[in-house]
Amino acid sequence: MRWAIDAPKWSNYSPCAVEVLIADSHDERPSTTGVLLEAALVLGGAEVRRLETNNEPSSASEQRSLLRCVLPNGWQIASRAIELGATELHARPPERLRQSPLFVVGDGPVDAASASAAALGDYPGERVWVNCSPPEDDREPRPLRLLAAVGALALSAAEVELAAPRPYLVAPRRRSGHAAAAIEILAGSFRGWGVRIIASSEPESAINSYSLLELLELPVAMCRTTMSTFLASPAGRALALPLLQEGLTMARRLRRPLAALPVHDPQALMKRWRAQIAQGRKHRAIRGSAQVAEDPLAFAPSRDFNRILRSFLAGQLPLPQSANEYLVQAASRVGSNLVRNVRLVQLARKIPRVGFYDSAAELLEQVG
Repeated sequence: MRWAIDAPKWSNYSPCAVEVLIADSHDERPSTTGVLLEAALVLGGAEVRRLETNNEPSSASEQRSLLRCVLPNGWQIASRAIELGATELHARPPERLRQSPLFVVGDGPVDAASASAAALGDYPGERVWVNCSPPEDDREPRPLRLLAAVGALALSAAEVELAAPRPYLVAPRRRSGHAAAAIEILAGSFRGWGVRIIASSEPESAINSYSLLELLELPVAMCRTTMSTFLASPAGRALALPLLQEGLTMARRLRRPLAALPVHDPQALMKRWRAQIAQGRKHRAIRGSAQVAEDPLAFAPSRDFNRILRSFLAGQLPLPQSANEYLVQAASRVGSNLVRNVRLVQLARKIPRVGFYDSAAELLEQVG
């Protein structure tokens, strides 16, 4: 699949005329990505309202009128969105709601259905699903979905950081309507922050590939590190390969199309790692070498601490659902047994009690 880079055109709406509603995909865990999107939309000129589906006003939010956005090229201050309760939402005229797209934002897994969708009711306006999935009974045959791989990191209650070393946004190539105007505003702000904008005719394919990459979030968190550092380790790659292979097998069984990702594409990683393994075997046969030489600068370090690691560090229980758990549940429904992912999920449940693994090599030994 070919990507169209930095040139998406969704609409000709004036940014000043757009009102956008934002809701977290799961009420019990506010989305850090949602906070970053909120700031991007506000700074782009949109009128943003944060929807509280439980209809309880947040006094903490009322006290924090400003949000500091830490960016690769500096920082910006954005006004916090005005909160909108569920009662007030349903009291609005349907004509007004049809002009206000609703962004339902999560932190992943991208395949996990939004738990707050039921509270939204039969929303008459356009809905945009960001880093989450609409419920199975959603009325839209082709729901509008975005992939925001930005590594949003909450530094404090009033600060959010764009932490991904190479962030990107995947959005539909062409859309019409009020949601298109909101996406254009979001893309404009993101572009100014150094986020790569990718317009795709089939964003679902990229989201499917990203769901495979999410399988590595759990082992990365269990080793208390970042994705880049984890994959720079030979043991990390040896652990990642079978996890991704099980995910790829399930994707093919379910006939899910996959598109190449611009950063850490799962299929490209697997191909390169298999080549390294084959090269290592050749070297052992010729020179008796036990390992393949590894470039220590192959992956740069980052502050991109994933959502599971943040929950581990904060002592939040229960832990958020991992992509591995979601995949294992999906596999059980079709009679598949994903040995490595099942074992990893079992070991992850012990982390709050026994602590982190010192290295990927230690975790690899336990997973087998």
